Parts: sequence; C-alpha cells; structure tokens
Amino acid sequence: MKEKESLYLGLSGLDLGGQIFELGEGIQLRSTFAHVFSSDILAFERPATPTSFHPGPWQAVSHKAGIDILAELYIPKEYAHPRLSNLEIGHTIISLLRLWADPQITLQVLAHGPVSELKERQSKNGGELVALLYSRRERHVNIALIDNENVLDGIDWVVDHWKDAIELRGLSPEFNLAIDTFDNAQCIPSTAMALVSIWGALEAIFSPHKAELVFRVSAQLAAFLEPRGVGRLQKQKEIVKLYNLRSAAAHGSPKHGGDDLVTTLELLRIAIIRMVERKVVPDKSMLEELLFVS
Repeated sequence: MKEKESLYLGLSGLDLGGQIFELGEGIQLRSTFAHVFSSDILAFERPATPTSFHPGPWQAVSHKAGIDILAELYIPKEYAHPRLSNLEIGHTIISLLRLWADPQITLQVLAHGPVSELKERQSKNGGELVALLYSRRERHVNIALIDNENVLDGIDWVVDHWKDAIELRGLSPEFNLAIDTFDNAQCIPSTAMALVSIWGALEAIFSPHKAELVFRVSAQLAAFLEPRGVGRLQKQKEIVKLYNLRSAAAHGSPKHGGDDLVTTLELLRIAIIRMVERKVVPDKSMLEELLFVS
C-alpha cells in the first residue's frame, strides 16, 4: 500500500445502517457492502501467465461461511501525521472501535479506492489484485457483546478521542504494546500465553521497576483506575488475585479459567481507556503520587 494514496479499509462486524461518521481531518467511517467468499472454486481454463488468475467462468464446489464487509474507514492521502503512517492511523482507529464499540470488528481488506467501486475495476491479464485481503486469524477467545443495540453510540467516543490515542501511540512504546496486546490477545491459541501477554503489557506501564512486583503492579494499577477509598482497596485485591493466576500460568501450572482471561483483558481495556481519556501514559512519579498523595 503506497503511503501517498488514500486508504480505504473494509471492516466486518460493524453495521452503520447507512450513516456516515465524520472523524475530522477528512477521515470518514461509512457504510458499504462486499462479501469475502471462503468457498472452494473450480476454474476450467489455464491462466495466461504463471502469476495471473485463471479466467472465468468459475464454479463453486463447496459452501463455506464467508464474511460481510459492512463498513469502510476512509483516510485521505492529504492527511499526514508527523510520526505515524496513515495505515498505523487506521489500525489505531479500528483498535478504538474494538475497544469501545465491539471487540468483533475486524479489518478485512485494504484498497486504493472505495470498496463499492472495486467491482468496476478491470483486471489486466487476469492478474491484478483489486484489494489486499488482510491476514485473517482464528479467534481462540471469542469475545462478543451481550447487547449490541447501542454499538453506534460507542462510535461517538472514538470520534472524540481518536486523536488523543494517536498522540499517545506516536510517543509511547508502552501504549503501543498495550493496544496491540488488546488487539491480539483473542488470537493467541493458549490461554496461558494470552494471560502472560496481557500482564506483560500491564507490567510495562504499572511496574517501572521490578522490586515488590505484585504489590506495585496491583497498587499502582488500582490507583490509576479508582479514586482513593474502599473501591480502590477492593480493586487492588481483585488485581492481586488475577496477577497470581498470571504467575501460575507463566510457571507451567495454570490455575485460571476462561472467565479469568476475559476479566484480565477487561482490566487492560479499562486501563487503555483511562489513558486515552486522560491523554497520558502514567510514569513512575505519576503513579506514586496517585498511590501516596491523591
């Protein structure tokens, strides 16, 4: 994907109902439709060249569930960030949509033009790709919304905060690790590995040094998430229990269940949301002030 071309990112799992969301800087989230087939196809003619497609007609020989592309994130070539590529901008906005609207939202295709216009593209020698199919990975922890009636309401939060997330991503490797871990945790085959990965992202922020690791991570994370009082103490105790499950998994004697992994992922989710809303990735001095002064 050339950096100077506009980006059109086709998304599944997000039905906008015909609405267009203006994010600013010319960036739009809008409705579209395309279907990515998974069925097996027979062709009956040899390709013109070794690298071109087989010419039609084609016939299906299986019926497998495909994926509907229902939304398109448009990033114009005129938009430029001083530290991040436009593709990284797109990934970050999609991460926020998963974070706040629906964890099932997935990037399916990257294109140079609107998804709805790809059907008009004429292939050269039967070998031109009209779009790039994004890597499709299996979800081993399939997290979904209990009630998806208010998904579109969550997009307003993304509209309000995507620029804040972009600035944090451009400045903080720890924030990068946190949001990438949230995106990828569902696709890790082993729940033990996923648990260790999530805690690795949390430790990178909430344990600036390794002495008294369990107390510092739990206390400073609780101080960042909750105001001083009984609620913070209760949150710290909950985090200690989750962290102990992480330690057991890391040392080859896992004691966690599926709900523990989901609860830990939610802990990371809330921490990322707090960082975005406060426009800061907490450092050692901020965490100690929250813990001992506030």
